Amino acid sequence: MLRLAPLAGAALALMITGPAWSKTQIGMLKCDTSIGIGEILVRKQTMTCVFTHTDGKTENYTGKVHQYGVEIGMVEEGHLAWAVYAVSPASGTGALAGKYGGVDAAAAAGIGLGADVLVGGTGEAFSLQPLAVEGEPGIGIAAGVEQVELVAAN
Repeated sequence: MLRLAPLAGAALALMITGPAWSKTQIGMLKCDTSIGIGEILVRKQTMTCVFTHTDGKTENYTGKVHQYGVEIGMVEEGHLAWAVYAVSPASGTGALAGKYGGVDAAAAAGIGLGADVLVGGTGEAFSLQPLAVEGEPGIGIAAGVEQVELVAAN
């Protein structure tokens, strides 16, 4: 009976994680953030983003970082980058638009992504995995971003 407990736990974890996520990266989202003074929670910092599909096509987005989960200090200009994963490799233009929120560590592990992954977009079919953060000058922390909203730009 005790041997079945780990298997039952693993099966339960797979059932509660939602859709089966593709482990294929469909592109990269790079964003530049606006000037802002950090606090424990920085809200509604604007950003401009470019999503580059794996085939080289690009899409422009504007957005807002609604919440950082850590103190980030002064951010004069920051650069955030996320690997983009999807339930299906096919997606229409502007499909990344929408609200994204953090997933707890257990759910993220269940879908094969890191603990700081954000899930959202059209039909919540996309996930954003932090890749890198650069700031010149200033400091930004992509792994601390908890909520993002993206709007397709013309």
